[in-house]
Amino acid sequence: MKNYSTAGMLSDNGIRESFKNGIDIFTEDAETIQFDLNNQLHVGSIDLHFRHLCRRFKSENTVLSYESVRSRSYTEPFELKENEKLIIQPGEIILTTSLETVSLSENFAAIITGRSSIARLGIMVHCCQEFIHPGHCQTVPLQIINLSPHPVQLDLSVPICQIVFFKLTTTASEKYSDRTDAKYAGEKDAEDSKIYEDVKNDFKEEENTKKNNFNEKKEKFRETINKYISPFLPSMICFLMITPILKENVVDKTWADVVGSIGNISASLIFSIFFLCIYIFSKRGKKQ
Repeated sequence: MKNYSTAGMLSDNGIRESFKNGIDIFTEDAETIQFDLNNQLHVGSIDLHFRHLCRRFKSENTVLSYESVRSRSYTEPFELKENEKLIIQPGEIILTTSLETVSLSENFAAIITGRSSIARLGIMVHCCQEFIHPGHCQTVPLQIINLSPHPVQLDLSVPICQIVFFKLTTTASEKYSDRTDAKYAGEKDAEDSKIYEDVKNDFKEEENTKKNNFNEKKEKFRETINKYISPFLPSMICFLMITPILKENVVDKTWADVVGSIGNISASLIFSIFFLCIYIFSKRGKKQ
């Protein structure tokens, strides 16, 4: 049966009433800034800080295709040391997360948005991704963007954004953190885009096509060997391998000479091993 209840955006009073009862915020690292509800709570939101572990886009001028995104090659991590400031260049995007972990029950959702003082510097804190699902239980992803014509310096100790909470009209069917298709469930430090998972069937089809093409080429190569080379391989192997080995290393040789000659591999032996591998390869294809 659906659980209907009073719903809407929460004021500071509503946030206090729901805190530890459907809404929880905390910091896990004891050496960093600790969450303080009294200092970070405003009349309709809670301030959040950004984490010192970040990722930035590489400077190479390459197209961000699904393939490059899947290989996770378009960003690089960096870490801000103690008391170090984050300097964002004009047009630059920094991927990071909130310092605080936000935990919501299935009865609450939230929206992340900027602070006025930060926005007046030309800084956005998200790139169209502001919704926080019911059942969220992790840090909040941030995409900090500098829209101003100047480099902007940000301090870790200064809140970067604020979070607004909503009580749902009905309880969500499940938690975001429990969904099998939740690509970023459990995220703590910033992660690259996983959009390739949205088109994984296309990638799977592409990979199968490449695999089939490779198998077709391999089979054609095997057929060529069987038709033109395989009939002559036994005699070539015998001529290049068995006769020279017996003549050079066994005939009229003592046991000590035979052992000592192992290290002196002739060119004929190398070629014979090569042809032997081809012969085995061609025969294996026939069996399959």
